[in-house]
Amino acid sequence: MGRRKKHTDEDALFWSIVNVCGEDECWEWTGYRINGKYGRFYYKGKKGESAHRIAWMMTYGEIPEGMFVCHHCDNPPCCNPKHLFIGSFSDNMQDMWNKRRHPNPTGRPSETMTGERNIKARLTSDNVLRIRELHANGVSIKDISNKYSDIESPAIWKIVHRINWKHI
Repeated sequence: MGRRKKHTDEDALFWSIVNVCGEDECWEWTGYRINGKYGRFYYKGKKGESAHRIAWMMTYGEIPEGMFVCHHCDNPPCCNPKHLFIGSFSDNMQDMWNKRRHPNPTGRPSETMTGERNIKARLTSDNVLRIRELHANGVSIKDISNKYSDIESPAIWKIVHRINWKHI
């Protein structure tokens, strides 16, 4: 990896949209994000480049052809160069598997994408603990379902009986 590059006005504009904080913390992109995840920025004539890729280029130089800029922190809006690494598609997929962020081969969320990590989750771990606490204190499943209006009674029953969210 090369030396830090000389900064331009375009670089200053870029970093003004990043929440630069502690040296080892995630520096999140505060501007527009694709699907709420990866930041986008126009850089050196490149139309809508990913913000974390730009952070890499500004810090270390060009990205080798066909390579990815991956996150050690698994935080898509993070632009902290210390959290980024260059890898191939295979490296990126292996990193995903190693960190248990993958769907199973059927395309359905696997047991490794439990709880809040499941993209279809509508509850948090705190919600689940509260649901179990309410039921333990005598509140009916129907009443709990009414409290959590978008969660139906059968789902509450599965949470209470540890069929769903059993990791908590």
